Amino acid sequence: MFYRLLLLTAFLLISGCSTLKNTKTLESKTKVFLGVNHVLHYDGGINKDANKRIFELYRSLPEKPTKLQITSKGGDVMEGIRLGNWVFDNQLDVIVGKGCASSCANYVFPAGTKKYLYKDSALIWHGNSYQENVNDRVEQGEQNAVNWRTAENRFYKRINVHPLLGEYGHKELKLTFWNFLYHYFNETLGYDYSIEDMKKFGLTNIQLLDGVWEWRKYRPYLEVLRVDVNPQDLESLKPH
Repeated sequence: MFYRLLLLTAFLLISGCSTLKNTKTLESKTKVFLGVNHVLHYDGGINKDANKRIFELYRSLPEKPTKLQITSKGGDVMEGIRLGNWVFDNQLDVIVGKGCASSCANYVFPAGTKKYLYKDSALIWHGNSYQENVNDRVEQGEQNAVNWRTAENRFYKRINVHPLLGEYGHKELKLTFWNFLYHYFNETLGYDYSIEDMKKFGLTNIQLLDGVWEWRKYRPYLEVLRVDVNPQDLESLKPH
């Protein structure tokens, strides 16, 4: 009971802090542009404004780019799904820059026709609409949660990826409350999978631009768990 009260208090504090941020300022920090070799770039949080800007940039180009390079810690989940659908519709390859986490890893990376990783590209998941707190809201019929689940399931069906991609690793996370707070505020909570295990979710055509993928060597301060995937778990887990 004590831990539940602490978690509730922490959630309220976190939520309160987020409401103080200037949304327009955060959106303007995301940069979208056409870089060298005719590659689109999306650097920063995923949001409606940045999506609008990159969609308009793409439409304005007579010669359509075939690659999107993204560096993002994530952002709005519905806009993440929207961006993923756009990537899939336009058959873009996705290149992960320094890192791709949360909504970026859930929806943008999987949507790429080909998926490219540099040796230091961090790729981090930490949940989706199947995580416990959101799943409870879905079962209670909360509209925002139901909308997220519906859009997410539809998206994963389109791209032929298992919908528990972003949530599977939670079964391996056994953190104390204080560890949770430490990791939350330092933005290091999450997990990743080997390339072979990513294939078990349906993530194919992954290519290594440097011949190796060893991002932990370059960012050892990110305490991200490597989760092993049992295919039988995926068969037994029935998303709804």
